[in-house]
Amino acid sequence: MYRVIYSSRATRFFSHQGIEALKVTCRRNNAEKGLTGILVFHEGRFFQVLEGEDDVLLEMMQVIGKDQRHTALQLSEHGVIEKRAFQTWRMGYDMPDTLPAPPAATFQLRDLLPRDSRYRGHDPEVRNHVRHFLSSLRNLPQAAAG
Repeated sequence: MYRVIYSSRATRFFSHQGIEALKVTCRRNNAEKGLTGILVFHEGRFFQVLEGEDDVLLEMMQVIGKDQRHTALQLSEHGVIEKRAFQTWRMGYDMPDTLPAPPAATFQLRDLLPRDSRYRGHDPEVRNHVRHFLSSLRNLPQAAAG
């Protein structure tokens, strides 16, 4: 089992529909390849943790590296793991409160903010990476400010 953690910057604007389309594609591809993890999108930045078999992750990272929807990919961690921090794959991003509740594989960014959030994963190292990413954000959701 292997884990990759990276962040990057979007090269274009993503509408709610664009994020939903990305989520559907990622969810399908990751399920087919046995990958789990988390993808967070906020302020034009992506943060992703991917876990799975090393050859599958290597192939996926080659695809991700060539994806023109983002740039400035920074690898935070990669290596062998004993067990997954995430049992499923989920995506989180900031959505207007006027939109309906997100489907099961999606969560609001504000759900990631509490220290004890289940969305941060079950591995202390991964939780540190999530905390570091969150601390780099300038504009956290208003609902999380309180």
